Amino acid sequence: MKALRGAGVPVVYDQKPEIVPSGFPITDCALYYGWFAGSISGALADPNFKFRPGAVAVHIHSFSASTLRAADVNWTAPLLSKGAAASLGNVTSRICR
Repeated sequence: MKALRGAGVPVVYDQKPEIVPSGFPITDCALYYGWFAGSISGALADPNFKFRPGAVAVHIHSFSASTLRAADVNWTAPLLSKGAAASLGNVTSRICR
């Protein structure tokens, strides 16, 4: 984070338990890491939100990638539909033995 800021790249580092609220002015987002909420919400769910080309976006949550076809379900598909070039997610929370 210090290296990015030192290079003049604006960084928002939010440690609050809530998702960044709807209407928060996120522009030119190239990297997103979040956790906990079950489905896309807050500022990232705003209709006009788009990632920068080449962006990487990850939201850690069980079942975040259980579907990649519904742009409003869970996280991975919505992040990709908002323009992220790469993402990853979980398809189950079951522990394999």
